[in-house]
Amino acid sequence: MMTCREFIDAYCAGGFTFADVRGEVRELAEEVRRGSWAGMSEEFWDVAHVLQLWAYTRTGLDLPLVMPPSHYMKYIVRDETWRRIFSANGLVFSPRFLRAGSNHRKPHKVAAALAAAREVA
Repeated sequence: MMTCREFIDAYCAGGFTFADVRGEVRELAEEVRRGSWAGMSEEFWDVAHVLQLWAYTRTGLDLPLVMPPSHYMKYIVRDETWRRIFSANGLVFSPRFLRAGSNHRKPHKVAAALAAAREVA
């Protein structure tokens, strides 16, 4: 089981703010409004996960990250996908380039990550 610090080092651009937590709560509320049980489950774990990372960022308390294996796998798959995207663009991937977010299905996040990588290349 990973700790918060290990997770941030492996998959994230840096620390988390409470605005990140609020953003996940808004996404959960949207799934509740839509009545999507799968969406609610996914967003619930996003809220719990980001809340833990925010608490670590604020306090330094490096506890094991609590999330189901399926949710953790989402990040492993995203990491592999980002590595392919960067490689296809002749760049080397680092989580620090994901300041705009890690969801590779959102074109603006891909563009921002590639632009950040090109700034240091």
